[in-house]
Amino acid sequence: MNADELAAVAAAAFVEAAVHTLASTGRFLCAVPGGSVAERVLPHLVDADVDWQRADVWLADERRVPADDIESNQRVVREYWLDRLPAAHRPRLHALYVAGAPPADAVQAATDDLIAVAGTPPRLDVVVLGVGPDGHVASLFPAHEAWRRSKDWVIAVDGAPKPPPERLSLGLATLASARAVWFVAFGAPKAGVVAEARTSTSSTLPAAVVARSGATVRWFLDDGASGGT
Repeated sequence: MNADELAAVAAAAFVEAAVHTLASTGRFLCAVPGGSVAERVLPHLVDADVDWQRADVWLADERRVPADDIESNQRVVREYWLDRLPAAHRPRLHALYVAGAPPADAVQAATDDLIAVAGTPPRLDVVVLGVGPDGHVASLFPAHEAWRRSKDWVIAVDGAPKPPPERLSLGLATLASARAVWFVAFGAPKAGVVAEARTSTSSTLPAAVVARSGATVRWFLDDGASGGT
């Protein structure tokens, strides 16, 4: 399927998961990415018949920039989804970063918020992740090692290999505790890392490590990212 078809399929699955979870538990706890996945998938959620006001949404990661900055994932999620909903019908958005907060303070505030809503360990119902051409997910990068060893629910990232360099991210421990992790990838440049992450039991790519971490995994791939298979 092409990128537009995949976006619609992924959004429909997300809506189905939300409806089912809300019917079962009365709330829906999820995390979403920014970037091209947000821009393509989230607009499909605007007209969905879902009681979004009973949902809590976290960002899979965030850049340490103001919320209205062009690089802000919060801005993307609001622009392409939340701000298009009636104010009374919006889910609660949990920002990882507040402007002006030092990294350690931001991590602590985001961790406290996550635990208060999702428990210990925090059990998100669905975490949606994009996949970078280098195999990174959220702000877990292959060139960094600290996230592999960290047991923290939220981590600070300094010196990210793609700008902006300072970020906050849900940690591997949070992703591993999720009930489901969904990977969404568009385009042929992702095909190699996607294939490795799906098939190699020894790959150290962040996408592969997260896929093996314990959550139920689902892959949403267009023709390019799937290698045409």
